[in-house]
Amino acid sequence: MRSILIAPVLATLALTAHAGDDDRHQHRDDRHVPKVFDAQGREVGPLVSDASQNGVYIEINGAITFVPIGRSGTDDRASATQFQWGSIGIVAYPSSDCSGSPVLFYTSGPRPSIAVRQGADVTVYVASDADSGPVHIQSSHQNPNFSQCTPYVTTITAFAVGSSYLITQHHPEPLTIRY
Repeated sequence: MRSILIAPVLATLALTAHAGDDDRHQHRDDRHVPKVFDAQGREVGPLVSDASQNGVYIEINGAITFVPIGRSGTDDRASATQFQWGSIGIVAYPSSDCSGSPVLFYTSGPRPSIAVRQGADVTVYVASDADSGPVHIQSSHQNPNFSQCTPYVTTITAFAVGSSYLITQHHPEPLTIRY
């Protein structure tokens, strides 16, 4: 009778021991994932890299979105170890003077967003939870160089901005990547 009771206890202990091994193994693997840190040494999240860009997934006002990062520097010289928010690309606006919220036609991450740099400030504009629709564009500029607003008139399918987040206020630059 005793051996009948001991067998299930031993089986439960064996399964529990293996589950603990899996947890410890997973924890060991997490230490080998590069993470993005802000200028104050706070972890922003794990670095995500694909063929076109690097960045981090963050939650902004309840929405998970991808925020790209790029090397700090100028056209002539880039940093080997420091990064900044945002990426290079066209930012389009429904206004004629590149003012107000930009048009969100990028679809990176679970919720579309775009990081727009103006000087030292980077604002992440996150799409609302509504479906995309036609949007009339009247101007654009090259991100991160906001110096020249160009007329650009067209209509595209895009997302409405639901919220904005001044990411450099919460996670100041320069950013670093480490384990």
